[in-house]
Amino acid sequence: MLLLAACSGGQSEVLPTTVSSPLPTPRGWMLSSGHSFGQGLLATRLPGGQPRRMDLPNDSVVFAARWAEPGKTAYAFVQPNGDRHAVQLVRVALDGPPRAVGARLENVSATAVVSAADSVGGVFMAATCAHATGWVDVMAGGESMWRRVAPGCRATLSPDGRTVAFSDDGHTVQTVPAAGGTPATAFDSSAIPAVTSAGLAGARIQDMAWGEAGIGVVLHRGRSYAVLIHTEHGDHLARVPGVPSFVGALRWRPSGPLLAVATFFGGQGSIMRAIDARTGDIRVLATDPRGLGGTVWSPDGSLLASLDSRGAWIFVDGNGNRATLVPVDNELPFDWGT
Repeated sequence: MLLLAACSGGQSEVLPTTVSSPLPTPRGWMLSSGHSFGQGLLATRLPGGQPRRMDLPNDSVVFAARWAEPGKTAYAFVQPNGDRHAVQLVRVALDGPPRAVGARLENVSATAVVSAADSVGGVFMAATCAHATGWVDVMAGGESMWRRVAPGCRATLSPDGRTVAFSDDGHTVQTVPAAGGTPATAFDSSAIPAVTSAGLAGARIQDMAWGEAGIGVVLHRGRSYAVLIHTEHGDHLARVPGVPSFVGALRWRPSGPLLAVATFFGGQGSIMRAIDARTGDIRVLATDPRGLGGTVWSPDGSLLASLDSRGAWIFVDGNGNRATLVPVDNELPFDWGT
């Protein structure tokens, strides 16, 4: 039986707090783009290190990237040879040209890369979508061919890379082994009473992310957005306040219950929030009058980093306390490793 807890963002939202105790200094390797919209890749050692350009053409548009070996090699989904409709997975290093992994994919709507102890280089997933029809492909590190495992335009990988969660109808989330198999229904958002009572009957799933605490999805209907978190102990619905133009970029805190979500208001700034999977409470972590770009948690989950409108990285903890600011040249953060 599901335990349902509806949470209204306007009623339970908590504003950022001020620093009440020393926060940790950001440390480790940050993987970022060279421009504000993912071009080229840079490796920066925190704190205080100088960015080192990885061997990827500066004009390569990067949609997503993840460390393979922090500070040395990474995997990235890039736009190949200026083809705006295609995405190619490549392995990138500080020295040596990028190497294509698998075939290029057309009309990609979602990507994911997770580490997996039993797979060299991790597990890769891509969902492609055209004319409301999509397919989910998976490839493990060391392989060279994509494996089609499920239909759907929206999908995500489990934290261990063994399972895919997907939706092929916009409201039902199913799971299937990454190696292929028979899908099983995880939950149906349209059947959850809290969704209907919040005025979101008929809402469609726009984004998905799977963390240790559960599966989070962005629901969209008309001008309203909400984030639904499905856990083993129940479901929580957090209504996103205001009339945003976009809600997404879901990022789970490593081994924790917080799900970060970005809200954009089209030319009027953006807000970074976090939703607690245990209670459904929604809190503000950071705001920017023009916009925040990229969202990455530190490997230990103590800090969240994002690019602000001044072209610098800001760092906040899970309560919205600001740790520090690191000036960079409009570098969009993709991943943070040690």
